[in-house]
Amino acid sequence: MSVRERIREIGVLKVLGFTNGMVLGIILGEAIVISAAGGLIGVLLANLLAAGLRRGPAYMEQLHTLQISPAVAFLCVAVAAFIGLVSAYIPAFQASRIPILSALRNTD
Repeated sequence: MSVRERIREIGVLKVLGFTNGMVLGIILGEAIVISAAGGLIGVLLANLLAAGLRRGPAYMEQLHTLQISPAVAFLCVAVAAFIGLVSAYIPAFQASRIPILSALRNTD
């Protein structure tokens, strides 16, 4: 959705000399950073929740040993970044191929 809202900005980038590949890289990079940041926030919140469950009264003994290992945390952030890459690829590819005049005339 953010790609569609910024078609004119993409046109300006192309006027400044950015190639299709550079525009594609910028959009995909932004999507990866945003999704990885969301994944990192999710892992931090999960760690806080696990710490709270370890300290609280447990109905099951397994809750006292509940923790998120660094390998699992890294995997969660990596999967979030991959989902961001996959979900942004088609809109980014289409936006990088749009002609300059069409992008600058866009009024959405």
